[in-house]
Amino acid sequence: MLTTFSKDAHAYSDRAWIPAADSEPIREIAEIQDALQDLSPVSYRDEDEDAVWLPLPVAGQLARRIAERNPDAVVAAVEASLKDLMSRGYLAIAPKYKPGWDMAVRWAGRTPVTLPEPEASPVDAYKRLWERLRGMGVATTRREQHAWRVQEEMLLELGPLLGGATRYSGRLTLRAVSDGYVRVALETGYRSPAMTPEEIRSLALSLSRPQQAVLGELRDVGPTGAPSGALAAHRRTVESLVSWGLAERIDVEADDEPTRDQLRLTDAGWRVPQHLGPRSA
Repeated sequence: MLTTFSKDAHAYSDRAWIPAADSEPIREIAEIQDALQDLSPVSYRDEDEDAVWLPLPVAGQLARRIAERNPDAVVAAVEASLKDLMSRGYLAIAPKYKPGWDMAVRWAGRTPVTLPEPEASPVDAYKRLWERLRGMGVATTRREQHAWRVQEEMLLELGPLLGGATRYSGRLTLRAVSDGYVRVALETGYRSPAMTPEEIRSLALSLSRPQQAVLGELRDVGPTGAPSGALAAHRRTVESLVSWGLAERIDVEADDEPTRDQLRLTDAGWRVPQHLGPRSA
């Protein structure tokens, strides 16, 4: 808990180590008159390390005194530590630290934080996500299995469930909408497999001129793709590019407009033109 006020402090099995530069601020925060090295007959200042060594019971008493006088800082430090573990994908080790966090928060006179549920298996996460978001569903597009409108602050809580659910059912998409809400959707459907550079080169050499022309049009309109209707005259060519995994159909939502069917290049489709010569004007 002393690390809240000294990021370099360390606690060992029988003693605590505090940098000398932090000892005076800690003494002032704890509202004590004595120097830290004078708190116990076996406390001392190590001139070589420029640090103060305290017996662990004394360090605990000092930490408790600080917590009682700075409750908001202690609670904020515990919450920040938990969020840091979650953001780095280390939620599974949070129970190891929770007893210490709970003790510090109780010293501060506050209620201990509740840990999010541990990451579930993909199947369980999928089921629990649906239960957690019951009643928040919104209309889906053709490529989506389900979609929800959730508050932004819920995303951190839902992290373990979202990760497991996507491993079970498909790709996850997030899109910010108005008033602090996010649209969360689980996509379904066929995903084109990744291609090796050799496969890309082989495809490039086998493309017909019409296929090269349609690829060029899709490349020019960018990652959002082109409306399917705009390429209706090249239907057979488009179908061949989709079957080869060079293009894909997506549903695009726009404000105040119905969902549009778009065509866009896949990753392989973007890389194929690198192996083609300059397009004729």
